[in-house]
This record gives sequence, C-alpha cells and structure tokens, in this order.
Amino acid sequence: MSWDLDLFSLLVLLGACQGLILSFILFFSKKENYPGKNYLGFFILILTYNGFETLNWSSGLNGSTLLFNLFPFVLIFGLGPALYLYVYELTHTKEKIPKANFWHFIPVLFNYSFG
Repeated sequence: MSWDLDLFSLLVLLGACQGLILSFILFFSKKENYPGKNYLGFFILILTYNGFETLNWSSGLNGSTLLFNLFPFVLIFGLGPALYLYVYELTHTKEKIPKANFWHFIPVLFNYSFG
C-alpha cells in the first residue's frame, strides 16, 4: 500500500481539509441569525466527503479505508436537496421550512440502503 501524492492529490487534499473546517465552523457557530447555515454546512460536508473519496482514489489507497465502504458515493445525491433547502431558507426567512420538503432526501436514503 503506497501513497502517491502528486500535485492533483495535494490540491484535492487541501480543498477537502478547507471544506471540512468551513463546514464545522458553520455547524458549531453560535450565530443563530444566519438563515440556512446548517444546510450550507451539510452541502459543503458532502462536497468535502466527495473530495476525500477522490483523494482516496487518486492517491492509490483504494479499498483501504473503512469510511468509504460504509458511506458509498451515493451521498453526492444529497447536494441538490441541501442546496434547495439552503436557498429556500434564505428566500423565506419569515416562515419555517415545511416538513414535506425533507422528502427530497428520500432518494439519498434509498440509494444508500440498496446501493
């Protein structure tokens, strides 16, 4: 098991680490007046996971990480609903998000359970 860290892998690693830090800042910030910060954090966290999975593939570490076996590539399907709910909360600041909008995450759960 060798790790080939070329320029592409290094850029992906730096971008994924930056995304991970930004998503944690959004999740754990104390400001409650920023609408949709959790949905934006979830969106960035999905992109970060995709970056780490790309790093795993491009650096030659395929199959050696249990995390990527537990959560397959289907998490990328959560980008659309997370971005939609973030924009919805930005544009509808006075009202709560209807519970029916969370049905958009059903394809992610379906693909995760049967994929």
